[in-house]
Amino acid sequence: MRRHDPVNALSYSQRTYDQLLRDIIHEYSTCKNPKQYNLIPEFAEKTTTVRLNIRKGLPESTADIVTTVPPGTALFHAGYVAGGLSVNGIAKWYVNKDGNFFWSEGVR
Repeated sequence: MRRHDPVNALSYSQRTYDQLLRDIIHEYSTCKNPKQYNLIPEFAEKTTTVRLNIRKGLPESTADIVTTVPPGTALFHAGYVAGGLSVNGIAKWYVNKDGNFFWSEGVR
């Protein structure tokens, strides 16, 4: 049987072993104690200014990516949360009609 070094395997996903361990702890904590986010209704259209990830179900950069859209894409949102995971000091995330989130600083 051949041994496989997890560090080498993780390099394909551009992650370190330490990051994997942090991700496991984060996922376990999220499942055990899910956060409650205060959704503020607001119906509007935004246009992406950067290549932007749409995240599945949570206003966090660690949530699974549903899709990635290019700059100039029109996105409709049904509201926002101001207390999502902070990215570069900004914790505001918009939610679309499907319940998926995109970071407020990637749109105008």
